Amino acid sequence: MLKKFFTLLFAVLWCTVLLAQEVPMNDVDPNGDPTGGIIDAPGDVLYGWDLDALTGENGNLGVEYAYGYLWVTSRGLVSPLGNKVTKIDVTDPMNPVVVDSMSQGTTSAWGWRDMAYDGTYLYASDSDSVVQFDPATMTVTGSFPGVNNPNRALAWDPVTDHFWTASFTSDMWEFDRTGAIINQFPSATSMYGAGWDSWSTDGPWLWANGGTGTNVIQVDPLTGLATGTSYWVSGSSDGGLDI
Repeated sequence: MLKKFFTLLFAVLWCTVLLAQEVPMNDVDPNGDPTGGIIDAPGDVLYGWDLDALTGENGNLGVEYAYGYLWVTSRGLVSPLGNKVTKIDVTDPMNPVVVDSMSQGTTSAWGWRDMAYDGTYLYASDSDSVVQFDPATMTVTGSFPGVNNPNRALAWDPVTDHFWTASFTSDMWEFDRTGAIINQFPSATSMYGAGWDSWSTDGPWLWANGGTGTNVIQVDPLTGLATGTSYWVSGSSDGGLDI
């Protein structure tokens, strides 16, 4: 399971940039990470990419792997597109190639955060709604109510067709496409990214990250509690998560 987990895990790490004093450098939890540091032995890091160079932005936030490509959300500090999504071909992981990019059509300071994928559409949020967009056509195709503002960390359960979200140390919610809350738990960790693990034989599990450095924590979706299994990957402030 560990090998598969780290083969499919993409964590976005931000580079520190010099911005105007009134603009925060990273969209981080002001309360810090309540789980602290290393809990278990770290997993192997297979590949790493300079997303600042690939996207042309220094505020890369959300990540998802879909349709054979890596998708990254970015705040629009540099690009004339403003807040955007970048499509990256990582078939050759040593030579990633930007294929396309699209404007989110958002005007918020950070734009879309983490993403989720249901096999057809990608989902993201920068408000109290969850936006649906089609990666095949690079167009927004709809939205539905969320349970937080924003629905920062985002994961999708293929069995129930439910979404999971949290924002830093807020509660963690399971909700459906009408915005109805199915379950609500106290936060197991500071969450910026979330990913659903359907592959582990002892699962399913929800994985979450969101502290300083990259502490990826396994959460039991039946109880909302951290299981005690986690992996530490050295780096800066982490963003989205995909399994």
